Amino acid sequence: MRKTAFFAMIAFSLFAEGNSKADTASAAPVKHTVKMFAQAQYDSVLSLIQGNDSLKFGADIIGVGIDTLNNDIVVVAFDRNSNPAKFVFPDSSLKKKTAQPAISPKAARKLDQSGRTWFIIESALKSSVVYPLAYQWAFPHADGSVLTGLSLLTVGGSLYGAFAFTRNMELGYGKVGLMNYGSTFLGLYYPQLLATFLHNATSINDRYKRGFPTVHYEGITATDQIKAWFSMFGFPLGIYLGSKLRFVDRDDGGKVTLMGYFSQTAGYLFGFGLPLYFFDPTGDNPRDYLTASSFLTMSLLPAGFYAGCKIAGDRHISAGRGSLPYVSGILGGLSGLAIPTLFDLDYDKLSIIRTLATTTLVGYGGGTMLGLLYHPAVDYTYWQTVFIGASSGAGALMGVAFPLIGKVKDNHKPYVIMGVTGAWAGFFLGEWLSRSLFEKSDRDRGASGLSVSLPGLAALPMLLSKDRKSSASRVPALPMANLEWRF
Repeated sequence: MRKTAFFAMIAFSLFAEGNSKADTASAAPVKHTVKMFAQAQYDSVLSLIQGNDSLKFGADIIGVGIDTLNNDIVVVAFDRNSNPAKFVFPDSSLKKKTAQPAISPKAARKLDQSGRTWFIIESALKSSVVYPLAYQWAFPHADGSVLTGLSLLTVGGSLYGAFAFTRNMELGYGKVGLMNYGSTFLGLYYPQLLATFLHNATSINDRYKRGFPTVHYEGITATDQIKAWFSMFGFPLGIYLGSKLRFVDRDDGGKVTLMGYFSQTAGYLFGFGLPLYFFDPTGDNPRDYLTASSFLTMSLLPAGFYAGCKIAGDRHISAGRGSLPYVSGILGGLSGLAIPTLFDLDYDKLSIIRTLATTTLVGYGGGTMLGLLYHPAVDYTYWQTVFIGASSGAGALMGVAFPLIGKVKDNHKPYVIMGVTGAWAGFFLGEWLSRSLFEKSDRDRGASGLSVSLPGLAALPMLLSKDRKSSASRVPALPMANLEWRF
């Protein structure tokens, strides 16, 4: 835009207040109000004007409006000297009213669907995780090739279904983040946690083994089936509920990222960490620990999500700022896990586990606080944060390289010290370098996220296996780790 555009907009706002000031002698001045048309309507409005030699259409127009008092068309544009000027075309000079297009200054705004592609692709990928496993648990006696074909149809159909579902929907990155987390929450996290809780807190599987009720499944337990049906229905339900939530603005993807981080941290780190202080998972019967941890995790996942919303407040959070606690928190947790190994711990197995849990939780909390408070005025872009994470990893590798070059053997301590030191040095160096290497832009709101759990389509060979029913029962009871990536 020209350098005078700023002054032109000021001039236009003055023009829009009224065609003329009221005469000082007038007791009842008449107020002229100009309502503005959307830019997409300019051509339709200008086509009504006859004899427009004084106006060069298209190139230099600043704004177009209509005087609500007398229906005159008002145009503000740059003149030949690049100065803003007002052009008024009386209603009487316009073309016949029958030719006037049905337009309104309050025309509907075009839908924001900047996050639609992200949602469609992620939904299809997650369906490749949810449904192959769910089908084999829900229909244990069905032919494996039939279930494989059904899985493939579901994965492909989910892409077109997501397309149809979002056809007329506002889909900024904030809203899409809520929908995606909803599908993860009810399609992946909760079914597995509920199955783990029921398996250890009830005798439901034992009743099936005794033949009550009369159906007896070979290798597929009752909790497997509960998990399967919950996943299949929870996946689309989570998407629908996420589309109805109003926690964030439609474009506030960074805030959703931060809320998801607090949800997963509170749920999985503290949900499985805190019960270690009250139960022994290494004993002959770990049922009490698994019952408590799965129940606590189910409670903390939504609590952490809500807490993240409150911590973020009403301020805008860039995509990179929302992701930075992931990097610093994980780095702090790994440091807390590694540092105690420098000391000669002479405890029993449970004491060591509790010591490592303590240092990990403290390190994770400290790293999270660092990510939240470090240079709070900087709105990092997503790729700046990616660079900081990559720099942390590069620093850790470089630190470990030195004891390797020095041929240090039979002593892990130099590797731990140099690895942790190099990782943190890489973090701070990467943060400093990222601010000089990257430009920040409003387009950063488009940085999108993808979260999938493994396995997914990898389960398809199991469906075709002759030993499918018995091998399915050996799927781990604890939730699968997540793979986080953004594109």
